[in-house]
Amino acid sequence: MDPLTDLSLLDYLHDAVVASLDWQTSEPKRRHFRLDITVDSEAGYPPWNGRHLLVTLCEVAISRAMIYGLQSAPCRIDTIHNGISTELLLECKRLQSIGIEVPALQFTWVFGDGTILEVVCGQIFVQVESRAD
Repeated sequence: MDPLTDLSLLDYLHDAVVASLDWQTSEPKRRHFRLDITVDSEAGYPPWNGRHLLVTLCEVAISRAMIYGLQSAPCRIDTIHNGISTELLLECKRLQSIGIEVPALQFTWVFGDGTILEVVCGQIFVQVESRAD
């Protein structure tokens, strides 16, 4: 599986239903977030429309989240945009100043329930699993 190189494709995840968001720590030097999602059937990108995907944010260097539970509706992706908050950007600069390499991919994922996930990572992989029924 190759990393996602056209990051504009993430726009097609708008309204995708999130079944799970996992923080994977089995590899100490390569921690990941994995999202198990189902893309909206009318998302606009035929290879993903109505499909079940595993989206892996690989080699996470730093992340920050505000997560809301106790919701009555499914969790959906609202937007994914380039960039992170000033506070997290300053922390990245601090890490770089002490010699820690910080990957270039910086995203903020906003979910319909108010959850916000800021991620600085090395790569993104998208695995198409199946067609949702």
